[in-house]
Amino acid sequence: MKKFLLVLSVVLVIFCAQTVSANFLAVSMPKFDDNFQTALRESIETRGDQLNLVVYVGNAEDQLDLQLEQIRHFVEAEADAIILLPVLTTPDAINQMLDARGDSDIPIVFLQRLPEIDTYPEKVVYIGSDETESGAMQMEELARLASYEGQVAILQGADGNPASTVRTDYVREVVDKYPGMSVTLQERGNWARNQALTIVKRWLEESPEQFSIIAANNDEMALGAIMAFEQAGIDPNQYLVGGIDATRDALASMQRGLLDVTVLQDADSQGKGAVDTALAMINGLDVPEKIWVPFRLVTTENIQQFVK
Repeated sequence: MKKFLLVLSVVLVIFCAQTVSANFLAVSMPKFDDNFQTALRESIETRGDQLNLVVYVGNAEDQLDLQLEQIRHFVEAEADAIILLPVLTTPDAINQMLDARGDSDIPIVFLQRLPEIDTYPEKVVYIGSDETESGAMQMEELARLASYEGQVAILQGADGNPASTVRTDYVREVVDKYPGMSVTLQERGNWARNQALTIVKRWLEESPEQFSIIAANNDEMALGAIMAFEQAGIDPNQYLVGGIDATRDALASMQRGLLDVTVLQDADSQGKGAVDTALAMINGLDVPEKIWVPFRLVTTENIQQFVK
């Protein structure tokens, strides 16, 4: 039934595209119930409307097989370009996605999650942010706020996700620079607010003296940590908490004086850039193999620049 609905949806979209003679842009994203991916999706759809494109966004439900099926249907529907936020970025998964394109030369724009491949085939590009920046920015500001002393607990993203690995590595690299700081706890919250809540509640019960700073790989986990403090009857301001992404919820928490640091991963620019890049490729223009959208540090001092 799900496959039938997917095919029907794509058929209807391509029919509309042919009717209005608009370019058809097909998008596959891992999941819709994610704040950052929602911001990306909204940016893509808004930019598509501005450029009079027909845009279809599919939910892969965090399943590689479903994402591969979506790609094949996009090809069958003669999409003019495909934007992929890959469920997995391993070489095997990426090669399966490229193989799903078959013999077509439909341009593919990988978005936000950097494919773990050395060579990009023709008409395949990447747009996103350099993850080596984000963890370092976050931890340098947390260290400054802590006067370069304190015990750091890391809430890490999903296993196998390059952003999770790189952000964590650079948090640790910054901590190692300062003799008065150390990493004492680390656990995977898998990007989820509820999982981070559970982890931090356990830390507070079992080892509250082992951390004074929480560096979370994303805002959702940072917000889960703050919820854990509140549920335990602890003032979150007794701790320093940092996230990454600068989601709406995170900025609201910062305005309330709860979240101390976040790093803007510019979903709006990434989404718009993916659409612009796809359209340029449709029109036969040369584009760079990799397009970088800079991260930006968000603090209580400059937050008004980021609140819309």
